[in-house]
Amino acid sequence: MIDKAALRQTYKAQWQHMSSTERTRYERAFEEMLLKEIQLGHHQTVFLYLSMSWELNTWPIKEQLTKQGIRVCVPYCEASGVMHAKQLGLLTQHPMGFLQPSKSQPTVAPKDIDLIVVPALAFDKAGYRLGQGGGYYDRYLAHFSGPTIGACPKPFLEDSLPVETHDIPVSRVLLLP
Repeated sequence: MIDKAALRQTYKAQWQHMSSTERTRYERAFEEMLLKEIQLGHHQTVFLYLSMSWELNTWPIKEQLTKQGIRVCVPYCEASGVMHAKQLGLLTQHPMGFLQPSKSQPTVAPKDIDLIVVPALAFDKAGYRLGQGGGYYDRYLAHFSGPTIGACPKPFLEDSLPVETHDIPVSRVLLLP
């Protein structure tokens, strides 16, 4: 079996060494395709990750959704490995370095979410992803029955990735040209 940790290192290096022109092209395609998907699906509550430096930038998407009156919720991660969807509001820094809503922000129940946008270093053709390795999304998605979506540039789409029994694929992968 391929070592997921080694794959993470490889993909992170590829993301970090991507030219700014390439990254901008992928991020514009991501924004355009995702906003269109949300509009066509008439999604009113979207669970969106807040991107870190190496991930596809979601901050402009968050702004657009908010302007359109779409409720945005974002991940709130507890030290125990549990993730909740919290309504967007005041952000604080998690001990692992990423931004998340304060604990006092209202939690949004999975049944009230229309679409989850799932981050990944890479995806495969079946919708499985290579994430950060914490398992937060897989644990959360185990209790979510709605549509999920991820996005990746064409070079980051594999025929298959290593899959474990707890891994949950996304419903759809937006392939960025």
